[in-house]
Amino acid sequence: MTLLRSSVDFGDQTAGTDQRAKTVAFTNNASRRTVNTFSVRLTGTNLGAFAQINNCGTSVAAEVSCTFNVTFAPPRTGTKTTTLNVWDDYRAKLVAQHIAELWRYPSAGFATTAQLYDEFCSALRESGSEELQKFVTNHTHSEIRPELMVQMGSALDSILSLAQAQKADVIVMGTHGGRGYDRLTLGSVTNRVMRAAPCPVLAVCNATRAIRCPK
Repeated sequence: MTLLRSSVDFGDQTAGTDQRAKTVAFTNNASRRTVNTFSVRLTGTNLGAFAQINNCGTSVAAEVSCTFNVTFAPPRTGTKTTTLNVWDDYRAKLVAQHIAELWRYPSAGFATTAQLYDEFCSALRESGSEELQKFVTNHTHSEIRPELMVQMGSALDSILSLAQAQKADVIVMGTHGGRGYDRLTLGSVTNRVMRAAPCPVLAVCNATRAIRCPK
């Protein structure tokens, strides 16, 4: 996708007056793919001073152009800016997964009855669900609503099984850059997923930790 102009300058203008619209051309320069569910939005702190209309509709065919007419009517003096956002909704689904591994909780093996064991597992799932919801809330915005999944079992097997079942296009995982004894004894889940995944894996290093990420 290409916009003919990267910026538009309306110059000096008297407050409370309209100026002739500035035109921005958009071209879908893909040779075959139609841009579906085409979306446009003005964002910024001066939204009341700008408006736009366009003839793009909800989709733009390959190698077809359309135009945006942007108008500027400042209600008061001062520098005003806005951003014209254009994007294509791929209708992708985001799945956020939390896995509770029982081997990390050796006390579970001391449950004296099946009921106590089930209650312990239920508490783990509930805690995992709360943590996952908190993570999603802190790392996404309101327009992104991931499907949340809490599972019990091996992290490696659960991640690979979900990726296979969902026909995932990409897996995104965090890594602490663990080395030495931890990697020798437990191995890196991220590293093993990267080796066995049915799709590309994006490993994101935790930059807030005082650990140098492996290259």
